[in-house]
Amino acid sequence: MKTILCSMLVLVASFQQAPKDKKAGSESKKETVAMEAKDPVCKMHAEKDTKFTSTYKGKQYGFCSVVCKEMFDKKPEKFVKK
Repeated sequence: MKTILCSMLVLVASFQQAPKDKKAGSESKKETVAMEAKDPVCKMHAEKDTKFTSTYKGKQYGFCSVVCKEMFDKKPEKFVKK
């Protein structure tokens, strides 16, 4: 159920993103993370070069979408194993 909800939220969020700058030679660089893991919110695969990351208690977490990152940022203790 979480996976389906997260997938739907990712789809909606992708339509709401601002259009990219289409000027010649202007490419926006995204921050990268040297990791490959599961998204702690929805348990989907988080790519090793994801731009959606957060750091909590000194550990960096990667996310499949901005939606999952925002959910984690609100209550990270809910998603981190103790």
